[in-house]
Amino acid sequence: MWGVNNRMFEKWIVLIFLFVGMLWDIKKKTVPKIYLVVWAIGAITYLILEIAGEKSIFSIFWALIPGFVVLLISLITGEKIGLGDGLILLCVGCFQGVKDVLCMLFFSFVILTVFLILFLVMRRVGRTSRVPFVPFMFMGQLMVMFGGVL
Repeated sequence: MWGVNNRMFEKWIVLIFLFVGMLWDIKKKTVPKIYLVVWAIGAITYLILEIAGEKSIFSIFWALIPGFVVLLISLITGEKIGLGDGLILLCVGCFQGVKDVLCMLFFSFVILTVFLILFLVMRRVGRTSRVPFVPFMFMGQLMVMFGGVL
């Protein structure tokens, strides 16, 4: 429905929401429920518009799988990975295709790994420390948008 030019619009929407979530996640190591509700309402509304615009249900389904997997891991591990992180990733999948979601997630984990190694060496975090993940999703989204790899 939206065309190629609006793919960048979708990425900007995701980046803005991740930026807002990043600020909360850094400060409180959690994101407020109202943020998740607003994000979910926007994502569901967008999905309805996409489906009405004849976007493939299959492509939407595939883009949501990473979010469902993270939610499942969160529930299995007793929220060692935050439930909010899975919900945010699910919302990202509503706006972007599976390729962009997986690339963003990959870059997020790579950047997180580098930071954790540095923080472990500097003794700023321990094995049981809680690390906010939304800032790394934000950086991963920046890589997807401006990294020149896609």
